[in-house]
Amino acid sequence: MSFDNGRSGHDRFPFGKRTPVLDFGPRSMAKPGRGYQWIAWPAWAWRVVAPLPRHRSLNVFQRAVMKLAVAGKRRADELAGLLELDRELVALVITELQGRGALDEHGAPTGAGKAILEKDSDEEPELVSGHLFQDPESLDLWPRFAERVSFAEVEFRDGDAFPTLLRGSKGGPKPRRLYTVLPGNVPEPALPRPEQIVEALQSHFHTLRRSRRASPDLEDEELSWADADVAKLADQYLDRVDLVDDEPTPYFLLSFVYFPANEADAAGWRVCDPFGLGDSMVLRRRMEARMREDDRLRELVSQVVGEEVDAAQGTWRAMLDRLEEWARETVRLELTSNIETHQDLFKRLVRMERKWQELAHSGDAASRESVAEFFVSAQLVIEHLLHTWLADQPRIEEDVLAKGGRARDYNRARFESAAEDCGFTTPLPESLGHVRGGKVLNALKGGMGSLRPLLLAVLLKAQHAPEHPVRRWGKAVPGFLERLDDLAQLRDRAAHAAKGHHEKEDPQMYRELVYDAVSLGLDLPRSASART
Repeated sequence: MSFDNGRSGHDRFPFGKRTPVLDFGPRSMAKPGRGYQWIAWPAWAWRVVAPLPRHRSLNVFQRAVMKLAVAGKRRADELAGLLELDRELVALVITELQGRGALDEHGAPTGAGKAILEKDSDEEPELVSGHLFQDPESLDLWPRFAERVSFAEVEFRDGDAFPTLLRGSKGGPKPRRLYTVLPGNVPEPALPRPEQIVEALQSHFHTLRRSRRASPDLEDEELSWADADVAKLADQYLDRVDLVDDEPTPYFLLSFVYFPANEADAAGWRVCDPFGLGDSMVLRRRMEARMREDDRLRELVSQVVGEEVDAAQGTWRAMLDRLEEWARETVRLELTSNIETHQDLFKRLVRMERKWQELAHSGDAASRESVAEFFVSAQLVIEHLLHTWLADQPRIEEDVLAKGGRARDYNRARFESAAEDCGFTTPLPESLGHVRGGKVLNALKGGMGSLRPLLLAVLLKAQHAPEHPVRRWGKAVPGFLERLDDLAQLRDRAAHAAKGHHEKEDPQMYRELVYDAVSLGLDLPRSASART
């Protein structure tokens, strides 16, 4: 199958022959050997604003001692009593601050010390604005960030042709063949969550840190995200992360496929990071997945690599075909063939099962990226199920949740009440019970959002619907909400963990959770043979 239609993607966000191509200066990490081929890869661009984490010059103990010193409290024993710390620890902190010139010999703050404290206590972090990019098929964010977009120079040589890339000197750019990859039928763009935005920023700046020689003008403060612990960022900090627009803009990202001059293995072909940071394993994996059904793309890579790639590609395609069919058969076995009446859900389950098979075959050698991809695919199954229920059930009034100063406690009580009425164990986990009301209202109004807000929105609707399918979860497994809340955290855990997993992150456990959720939610029997 070849994606050569002139218009593709979601109807409201189409990709077509006239979609702009962005050029961030892709460059190869090795010298191309047999040749290379320019490609344009589709992506949705979201404009975002986020506070830049700051490097604090004082640690928590130094900051506390400095604040009390400014207030006139300067004796170690007095400070220890006020801070409920050991006197020797406080004395050590005072010595450290004196060594930095922040306190004088009497423990009084110096002018330099007051300036350090004022700068360190600044509550208004610098804002960074720019673009994040989302894969239109998987809905994953690229681990890249661009403050500005730069357009490639292209020309159209006839009314129907895809653009030709013009690259080279400004006075005489040379025309280059540009292979444009159009997405197939893709889902509605998913609004990135603040945690996802932070994670993408962090990954981008972490890569910049490793590539500093390629970016000599990079300032230290621009690398702050590389040191940020996303899981520990305060809620009020994440509240500053925001989308400028409610809808993304379709673009193509310029890159090129090449074969290194010193590579002997046909499987060694590479593809450049579209954002100018060397080679990209992310884009290579996405191209490999697309090559299963896009013969033109496979032929393009074969031309770059040479004839010997054909046998390797044939083996590679046969393996992927076997994995795909195995995944389909496994899903049918787990949930009987009736699951195929829910085609969109079936496709997501097959994708999850394929990710699970890849992990199972890799064993302890599985990369953290592969683990994270499995958990993302598992979450998407649950989110799709919840989204379906929100669309099917009657609308409820938006004033079901409160706004303002006391909204947090009031809304948590509403969530607890709905969960208890549906048969679930309460109290809810903190991370679930304290989801902001605005996110839940968005889920109620448009069915959009991530797992937690979607789940709470479904609970509010199910509270007054005695036959709602979510009640089957509560009846069968009262602790189901806590397990789903754990699933909602696993993407970040997997993305930041080293090789291997914590016991709570066992993919097999959550694979079973997803199958149980679908089986109970749709009232489909779990096949007996699947459990043996």
